[in-house]
Amino acid sequence: MLKTVGNFDALSEATLWKARQEAEQILERAHRGAERDLEKARDQAERIKNARTEQMKVRLALEKKQARSRIRLEARKKRLTWKEERVEAVFQEALSRLAALPRDEAYRKILKGSILEGIAVLNKERVRVVLNEKDRPLFDRKFLNTLSEDSDRPVSLILSEEIHGASGGAIVRSEDDRVAFDNTFEARLARMKDGLRGEVAEAVF
Repeated sequence: MLKTVGNFDALSEATLWKARQEAEQILERAHRGAERDLEKARDQAERIKNARTEQMKVRLALEKKQARSRIRLEARKKRLTWKEERVEAVFQEALSRLAALPRDEAYRKILKGSILEGIAVLNKERVRVVLNEKDRPLFDRKFLNTLSEDSDRPVSLILSEEIHGASGGAIVRSEDDRVAFDNTFEARLARMKDGLRGEVAEAVF
């Protein structure tokens, strides 16, 4: 009986020892598994963090690029506006100088040229010439004869009762008013503006 009890105790002790060993192994495996899971979680969190950081870097870089583009575009717009204002100021100065020209023989030649150009453009046998208030006295018999002599085609010229409001030059109309050629200083500068804008800009800037 004692031997049986001893065997039972030894068996129990062995069983308990084995159970403790198995429990320790289970705990060790669980611990290692938990450590692995924790490390995976840390790695995943770091990857997410890095991905978010990279996304933030990309977004910030894109925003900076867009901001620089906007700044360059605004600067270009402002420069173009400023240049256009300067160019326009040059044209306005030219117009003011033309308007201030004395109505002398040199001006008569300018006026005659604007009328002759209108006659050539319309290509009509009879035309009416529209002048401003200051230029009407220049349209005398001598001036009319000069126009007739210098015209490359026979033409009948009539000084219109109409008065234009431009600073100088002439408007040439057909007798029936169906066609007209505006060769006032303002109209001539407007036609020349696009072509001269580059030249004026280079001279000014």
